[in-house]
Amino acid sequence: MQVRLGPKLFEYVLKGNFLGQRQRTLLMKAKQTGECYFVEIGDEDADTIRDACGEHLQRVGFDADYNPTPEGEMLEKLVDLFLVRRTT
Repeated sequence: MQVRLGPKLFEYVLKGNFLGQRQRTLLMKAKQTGECYFVEIGDEDADTIRDACGEHLQRVGFDADYNPTPEGEMLEKLVDLFLVRRTT
């Protein structure tokens, strides 16, 4: 699958200490076109990134009133972007 990331999301997820080395390496291979980054990634790795973003979201993504923080909003977007849509 191909995932399109804007510069802020790309920088955030690439520098995130919540991803494994394999996933960071795959992200570093992204092709940049203008301000967007296009990541070609397999379903298993996309699931791994999505799961890591979801777990990190639970730890740091909400304020005391359970409203998403700016970091939480980025993580929610990443969870959506790395969703693998399987067909049956």
